[in-house]
Amino acid sequence: MLRVVALLLAALAASVSAASGGSNCGTAGYEASISTVTLSPLQPIKGQPATLNATGTLNAAITGGAATLTVQLEGVNLFSHAANTCGATTINFPLNFGSATINGIACPASAGASIAPGMSIVLPAAAPSGQYTVKIDSQDTTSKEVFCIQADFTL
Repeated sequence: MLRVVALLLAALAASVSAASGGSNCGTAGYEASISTVTLSPLQPIKGQPATLNATGTLNAAITGGAATLTVQLEGVNLFSHAANTCGATTINFPLNFGSATINGIACPASAGASIAPGMSIVLPAAAPSGQYTVKIDSQDTTSKEVFCIQADFTL
């Protein structure tokens, strides 16, 4: 009986994590504590917009920095592009394959400030089917990690 309860709790925890569609890929040493990461819609659709949004709190003051957007298909890097930790960066994909806007944090920002990083993307109708990972990893001006958020989904 105890084993059944443990399995049910594990399944519930997995479903709660999967329900958001996104995850915090940062560690305790990052300069931001990310509390929620949400992918919408949970099952993105080719040719339709999707968003990855996070909320959290800064543990240190941030005045600027750089971020990297990485897109993988079946574990293989398809695309990587530099962006800004602060403000918005629009990225046009090669071959008119769509675009993404990365929404960084509002800088300068003090320790304790609430943040809401994320991105919006229109998934190309011609995108190959498979398992995707989309990740935004951000650093400050001294290359210290600020936040890392990602979404895993199947098209």
